[in-house]
Amino acid sequence: MPWIAFRYARRDLKLDLCEKFDVKTVPTLIFFNEKGEVVKREGRHFVTDHSQDIDAILANLRQEKKETSPISTRFFFDSRVTAASLFMLITRG
Repeated sequence: MPWIAFRYARRDLKLDLCEKFDVKTVPTLIFFNEKGEVVKREGRHFVTDHSQDIDAILANLRQEKKETSPISTRFFFDSRVTAASLFMLITRG
């Protein structure tokens, strides 16, 4: 699955994202749909709790995708993936 991230040089974007999504710890994994709406805020814990069952993860994300909360600003990320990715974007259901 291709993850999209931003370059380390864009620390200003990191600060904006941390504030917008109330990020307290790294790594943080937030799932978005193709419209930039938050599907799951606690993605890291969710994936850790269901790490042995990818079908359960995908089914839950599809279900939650129907109940998304829109965000007012769409963030765009650099195409280079970094090891310290903070936010991930899922564009396929």
